[in-house]
Amino acid sequence: MKNRFFNLAKKHQIAVVVLLLESIGAIFATAVFIAGTIIDSITKPKIFAIGVGGYISIDAIFLVSALFGFFTARQLLNQKRWARSSAVYWQIIQIAFAINSFSGDNIGKIIGAWLIASSLVGLYALFSRDVIEATTEKVDRD
Repeated sequence: MKNRFFNLAKKHQIAVVVLLLESIGAIFATAVFIAGTIIDSITKPKIFAIGVGGYISIDAIFLVSALFGFFTARQLLNQKRWARSSAVYWQIIQIAFAINSFSGDNIGKIIGAWLIASSLVGLYALFSRDVIEATTEKVDRD
């Protein structure tokens, strides 16, 4: 894997690193939400019992999105054709998610600005000539 990464073009490396960093952030958010679920189940059992489905759904959404990001970054590293499209989708959804975070408190604005900045860097790298050429040269047979 390390040799594959260092053989990529610079902008391709940037795209992979941005996706990995965003996935690490999603894992951190997943951990925070799971910890919140556990804490609420202990401190607010009546409220938790009413909304247990919502708690589990939010935890699962964040976990699946983090795994999706890691898998996409790995396949982009392997220069799969579909991985670039998947990464662009991830960035666009992240921008939509970030725009909604500007209506809250200051920490939401900071997180939203970070998400938009990382998405724009990721999109710039994904639409660079190096990444497009690397992911369209060969047809996937597997």
